[in-house]
Amino acid sequence: MEENLKNKKILFILQRDWAIKHGFEIIKKLKENGALVSAIAFKKSIESYINFQKDVSFEKILEESYIEQNSIEIINKNNYDSKKFLEDFRLKSIWEFIHTLRGKATSYKNKFPFSYNQNLNDEELKNYILAFGCSLVELYKSFKPDLVIFYNYGDIRHHLIAQLSNINKIPFFFANDTKVKNISAFFYDLNCENSFFQNQIENFLNKKKEPKYLNKSIEYLTENRKKIQTPMNIKDVNLNINLFNFKDEKNLIKTIFRKIKVKNDILDESERISLFRIIKNYIDKKKNIIDMKFYKFDKLENIENFVFLPLQHEPEAMLGICNPVFDNQFETAKILARNLPNNYSLVVKNHPFKYFFRSKKYLNKFKNCPNIKVIDHKIPNELVYKKMKCLISFSGTSIFETAILKKPAIQIGNLKSMKYLPNIFYLERLQEIDKIIYKIESNFEKYINSYEYDEKLHYYISAAYETGFYFNKYEDDYRHNKESLEYMWNKYLEEIQKIF
Repeated sequence: MEENLKNKKILFILQRDWAIKHGFEIIKKLKENGALVSAIAFKKSIESYINFQKDVSFEKILEESYIEQNSIEIINKNNYDSKKFLEDFRLKSIWEFIHTLRGKATSYKNKFPFSYNQNLNDEELKNYILAFGCSLVELYKSFKPDLVIFYNYGDIRHHLIAQLSNINKIPFFFANDTKVKNISAFFYDLNCENSFFQNQIENFLNKKKEPKYLNKSIEYLTENRKKIQTPMNIKDVNLNINLFNFKDEKNLIKTIFRKIKVKNDILDESERISLFRIIKNYIDKKKNIIDMKFYKFDKLENIENFVFLPLQHEPEAMLGICNPVFDNQFETAKILARNLPNNYSLVVKNHPFKYFFRSKKYLNKFKNCPNIKVIDHKIPNELVYKKMKCLISFSGTSIFETAILKKPAIQIGNLKSMKYLPNIFYLERLQEIDKIIYKIESNFEKYINSYEYDEKLHYYISAAYETGFYFNKYEDDYRHNKESLEYMWNKYLEEIQKIF
């Protein structure tokens, strides 16, 4: 038994399939080592699983579905209001991150894949968040956690958990990508600015420690400068889907049967749609696939002197929670295109993951906007990087890839996980893009040939290998892969030992 876990109170946030295939198996290990565990469940099927399983006894369970169905009752019973909420969570507004609530502040009911029309009205949204906040405060008072473990930092509910944890000086962590292929790490704040991964980079930069994986980082850099490795999240993505592929038809039939058989309150937000919408989504996807096959993209070979903005997949946590000001990609692109200096054009490219989510109409908004070019999603990013003058990104792997290729990258938004990369510049006001570009043009070419540039990259990559873990092991189903379970259990132990 790990003595440092005995009687430690750990709050686990259980969501998505990860809850059962990963989270629950780690919870069993925590319990075996004497920890006391409570859970917040974000999915009805997870709630049912928790209630019917016999392996783990939880101290407390907060069920999101109960809050959703009894918001007004919870608020009235506890005499809880907006003023109390803002005091409890030290927030300036209840509305700041409400837009991140998928299926509540957005809707799956009238557009494929979703629309920004709110599914709940303002009063319903407000009541839901107040009830969630009130329930969360009560849970923290009664359970008094020593540590909180997330799957990701996805929406306002995670932000409330983080806020309450910070106020009560309770550490929390969640997994996030380091951008080094197949390596993730645990992070401790909304903007991914605090982690042992970044602490280790600082140790290297300040010469307090020597990197253990320097040779491996040199090999990684050499290999990727020959050819950029495909990121794990898109390595199996089909960029040219056939119109009829049987997989879509099988999913359609499965979705219809599930809609007929399963009660609405058991279904996920995205599944609580009409049979008409299910069939219409299928048709819309097929239409988008056809439209993309015949879309008149701008030719990369005909574009010179440009800045590249790869579009993010939506809905995307990093767009909503880390970019509350710049979450509208079209409006962001439009403002950037107006303010680019030196006759630069702005080139955009659809995200390859589920590219069929976006319609011809959506891409035409960019294409018909002055000084914006739209290139084919099938073009490898590496070809674009080598021709572009500069990258602009919200948070993606592209920033790390361009660092390898010694190309400058401008990041929009608050994410700080890549702050130690040597090619990164931060843009706080879109209309000041010209100032950043002038700065890059003045200094960057000299800097990329310096010893310091590659040294920073080596430190970044080495720190990821030293403090991180394999993403494919993290995503495994631990019910069936005990080797991955033991690997990640040891990673959790290492992280928890650093805290306690």
